[in-house]
Amino acid sequence: VGRALSALGQPLRMGVPFAFSMQAELLHYWLERAAPGVAVTIPTVPPPRMSEALLTNEIGGFCVGEPWGSQAVADAGARILLAGSAIQRPVAGRALAGRPGQPLDGGKGFPPQHLGVASEVIDPSLSRRIILGPDGAEGFADRFLTFHDGSANFPWRSRAAWIGAGLAGRLGLDPDAAQSKARVVFRSDLYRLHMAGTGAALPRASDKAEGVLTQAKLVPGRHGSLTLMRNRFFDGAVFDPVALPR
Repeated sequence: VGRALSALGQPLRMGVPFAFSMQAELLHYWLERAAPGVAVTIPTVPPPRMSEALLTNEIGGFCVGEPWGSQAVADAGARILLAGSAIQRPVAGRALAGRPGQPLDGGKGFPPQHLGVASEVIDPSLSRRIILGPDGAEGFADRFLTFHDGSANFPWRSRAAWIGAGLAGRLGLDPDAAQSKARVVFRSDLYRLHMAGTGAALPRASDKAEGVLTQAKLVPGRHGSLTLMRNRFFDGAVFDPVALPR
């Protein structure tokens, strides 16, 4: 996909829900490495408007959480190019989508009334059998939508530092200061405080090497063992928080 984008020889317009969002971070990370040198504009588009923005050529693709990727397949003839977990393994529920043939410069258990989309659009993200495009082709995306397994909802401060490092690189900020400030925002201390009485297994540390695990690993935690899921980046990079300021 990255090589195909690089071969277009024209600017890209890729939508995200917010300028400072995990979708934007993933998109920047992927484009900078998979399609280096390609000029990219990344406008903000509300998730329910992604389909409309594709149809009007406001954007040529987007990175967004479900079910908006599936909705764009159904309503705008989009094609899901990558799941978020293809960029980094634990990142789930986000899709990178585009509209085939258009220039790129231009729920079960979830009641559909809460999102304003049909249940058949919500169901794929829960079943992990994703409709990839208007031809009806299916793909299976393991861990496409994950709420808790593998400590998915734990506020890892190493993850915050990774986000801070990415922002610093793009915005010309001091990298050490950006990472330190980002770490403070992820309140692993409050998570531990409020989960302490539940008996749930908690990580012993609030940092881990991002991108180092090639497969799931059972590790000792507080109140029992827990599984850390594979967390490889698509390019094999490792972000090690050991050397970061605390």
